[in-house]
Amino acid sequence: MGQVATSMVPTEQGEHQLADSLVDKRLVLACFIAAIAYLFFAMLAGWFFSFQFLQINAFPDNEYLSPGRWRMVHTNVVLYGFLANAYLGALHWCTPRLSLRPVLSRKLSWFVFVAWQTMTVATILALLGGHAQAVEWGEAPPVIDVGNLVVLVLVAINFSIPILRMRGPMYATLWYFLIGFAWVVPLYLTGNLVPQYVAGDGTGAITKLVFYESVQLGVMPIACGLIYYFVPVLVGRPIWSHRLAMAGFLCLMIVAPWGGLFEFAHGSVSPTLHTITMVGMLGNAAVAAMLIINYVASTGGAARSNGRTSVARRWFAAGMFCYLIVCIQGALLGSSAFQDVVRFSDWVVGHSHLVMFGALGFWMLGIMTHLLPSLLGARCWWSDRLNAWHFWLSCAGLLIMISALMIAGWRQGSMWGEPIPWASTVIAVVSFWALRTVAGLVIIVAQLFFVWNILMTAVDQLSRDEEPHQSNTNHPEPQSSYVQ
Repeated sequence: MGQVATSMVPTEQGEHQLADSLVDKRLVLACFIAAIAYLFFAMLAGWFFSFQFLQINAFPDNEYLSPGRWRMVHTNVVLYGFLANAYLGALHWCTPRLSLRPVLSRKLSWFVFVAWQTMTVATILALLGGHAQAVEWGEAPPVIDVGNLVVLVLVAINFSIPILRMRGPMYATLWYFLIGFAWVVPLYLTGNLVPQYVAGDGTGAITKLVFYESVQLGVMPIACGLIYYFVPVLVGRPIWSHRLAMAGFLCLMIVAPWGGLFEFAHGSVSPTLHTITMVGMLGNAAVAAMLIINYVASTGGAARSNGRTSVARRWFAAGMFCYLIVCIQGALLGSSAFQDVVRFSDWVVGHSHLVMFGALGFWMLGIMTHLLPSLLGARCWWSDRLNAWHFWLSCAGLLIMISALMIAGWRQGSMWGEPIPWASTVIAVVSFWALRTVAGLVIIVAQLFFVWNILMTAVDQLSRDEEPHQSNTNHPEPQSSYVQ
């Protein structure tokens, strides 16, 4: 199939030195450490909230520890703490290497990092203090939204200007980054601030539409770009088809934006809007299909890699499988008969976990598994076995959790249509909620293995650095030329 864009960097000896000089590795490491800390905190918050479903509340009289507030903390920290910081770290690694230019300002990058952590901590404190707005995944008060919006504008400027100053062909990753930067600011403005000033049903319509579009046009383009960068690096050969990747970009830019109307496809909308919605949904499906086909074709038959790279590839493979299931579920949600059963049930909660942790989270963990040793100055991880435990326990915990939630959701939706007391539907799924809590503990233990491995890798490298005549073990990323 089609070849990648023409090489835009020096090869072999000069390449790694040039790329390393453009990347602020300390900033990338800081972003990844922040992401992992927020991930662990968010999981603890979600696990704490899950006990409410089992009628276990150790602090019934403490408003700051009320499960409802911790549920909002859980969702917001996953998105704005874990995923946002992981994205920032990966963007600071990839963009300079592909554009052969540093970010517009390293000082601005550090300001963005500090400001984003400040906004995230402020969001946690505000939500626990009872200050929230009625916007799903965006409950932070408007004053914090303004701060986040300013930071997002700075992020878009800091990365976009060096890309736009490039001469010659650009690799697909950078095109996906640009569309993500172009959409994220207006979507955040519309979804998080505008609803405050719209009365009645308009608020729900806006938030529902914008949330879907934010995932498809803000979050997923960046994820697609990162996949098209790291997959060739991990398998040691170019992406299968650069043309297919660019076709996905064009589809994402032109057709996919109309898919958000599917939230209203089964309501009182005109036949014309219904048709436009179906076209947009097909566009989203096409983007997903192109990504999955390119991934499978690029990784098929690839040679076995070293321990660090092979585990990272497992994360990407598992994330791609979760993404495939998410796409199938999205297609099912387009059916009114299916949606009538699962809407408002735990099935939707399982679907959200599959997107945020199963697909996006697994990809980010794969990136961090691949890069963290070199960012810490080490040649390899302290323990490949701990990495394996981290991966398999995360997968097992997620599988149990998703299965429990989706079975519970289907059972709830089916029982809601029967002439029985609502309390009976609650009693019928309590065992599944207990299984969800157990699965959450498994996932938390998995992250503990990851955190311990990071700490021991750093400590081990520090002890090596203190040894006399120790050679430099800070190796750059090995196969970066495959994505140029």
